[in-house]
Order: sequence, then C-alpha cells, then structure tokens
Amino acid sequence: MSTDEIRSSGTAHVVKGMVCKGYIDGLRYVHGPVRFRYNALWPEGRTAYFKKLESLPSAKAKEIYQAGFVAKRLIVDWNQTYCSASDQAGEPLPITAEAFSALDDMVQGRMVRIMFRQSESDLDPEDPVEDQLKTMMDSDRTAEEALAELDAEDAESVGNSSGA
Repeated sequence: MSTDEIRSSGTAHVVKGMVCKGYIDGLRYVHGPVRFRYNALWPEGRTAYFKKLESLPSAKAKEIYQAGFVAKRLIVDWNQTYCSASDQAGEPLPITAEAFSALDDMVQGRMVRIMFRQSESDLDPEDPVEDQLKTMMDSDRTAEEALAELDAEDAESVGNSSGA
C-alpha cells in the first residue's frame, strides 16, 4: 500500500476503513525504529473503547483489555521481532495482546497515542522526501523546531552532542 493511500492528504478528515502509518524513532540502547500500520479509529469506536476501559475494575484488567483491543482491532502490521534473548530471535513477532504487552512501556504508550490520534508519528527516514514533507506540513512543529530537531539528531549521530 502506498503512503498516499494511508495518509489523509494534508487534511484532518479520516475515512472509515482508512489504514494509517505510524513510525517511532529508535531510542539508543532501548529500542530500534518502530514501523506499523493501523486501522484509523472512528469516533464511536474510540468512545466505546473508553467507556469499556472505565468500567473495568482494576489497572490489570484495563491493561489486558487495552492490549487485546490494540492487537485485534488496530494494528495491521509492524516491524517488531523477537529480541536477542529469545529462542526465536529476529523472527517476526506476531500481533497479539501478549506480544503488545511485552513491548517496552514507552513504545506501547506512544503507539497507543499515535493510533488514538493524540500524538503524531515521527518522520520516517525511509519514506520518500515528498511524504516526509507532507508529514511535516501536517505536524504542529514550526520549521525552526524541525530544523533544531534535525540538528540535534545529526550532532548525536556523529558524537558531537553538547556535554560529550
């Protein structure tokens, strides 16, 4: 599926059945880049989700429900693999509630915020430049903020960060 099919063409309009792309930058020593596609959540689906979540009696029950909902209803595919400590190291991680629950807490939270449209995806460096520009145009960041972020990433990648 091309990125044109999974973006809303610079508008906030979301169509039922739309599949969107999510990307989370890797975090050194914690996790690599996370790429995923997900079903756009329609407002009544989001409302039903939160009502159900509120009705659950414990934090553990809420965590189990969230993982199941995300794995069964939202995530279409992802690039996650078993970690090096697993007997299945490097093999694709199935999209299940158990696998989602086993992801780093920061990744879980960020994925949920992206899928619920409460946070934007990061720019995916593997996207064509035109798609990266569309993502930037759709974001809340100013050009100055985006350039500062790129400068910080460049400095970090070559070991020139301040305080080093």
